[in-house]
Amino acid sequence: MIKIAIYGLSGAGKSTTTKLIQDYFKEKGMNAAVVKLAYPLYEIQKKFYDTAGKAIDFYDQDQVLLEVIATHLRRISETSLADNFMRRLKECTSEVILNDDIRDYKIDYPALKKEGFIFIRITCNEEIRVKRLLSRNDLSVNLKSATTNDLDKFEADWFIDTSTSDIDILRIRVYEILEQIRIKE
Repeated sequence: MIKIAIYGLSGAGKSTTTKLIQDYFKEKGMNAAVVKLAYPLYEIQKKFYDTAGKAIDFYDQDQVLLEVIATHLRRISETSLADNFMRRLKECTSEVILNDDIRDYKIDYPALKKEGFIFIRITCNEEIRVKRLLSRNDLSVNLKSATTNDLDKFEADWFIDTSTSDIDILRIRVYEILEQIRIKE
């Protein structure tokens, strides 16, 4: 099983890169599943919105609310998100597991590192990142989230700059890295 964690700031291009990774493995006849650390946060966020009488799609992002929920879950049990992730990971039968929402250095990063995840850091020009983030129609946006302050402490195995607007150029870069990862596996 290949396990890859894609990480970076909101708007950097993690979702686009994750989709390209899924495309690559599909072309190779392999199934790549995305397992989100934040899944429980989305469940709770949905309950908040349902209670408020507002309809949202499950993975809509109210970044302010998601961060508040995460803060309180970690206050109650600092390993709750990592523990939940590991339970769901054990149930996953895909040949490739992708995580594209890791942010925590203290608990989640060591848990995924111990589990054998390969870490790919996604970066892009700051002006482009902010423009992307503001164009996403999230329910709320946090341009300078404290939850991403420690991303530089993560040890990246690979780096991908997504500043290009040419998806074909980005695809080539992603596929080159994935070929090297498959050789090492």
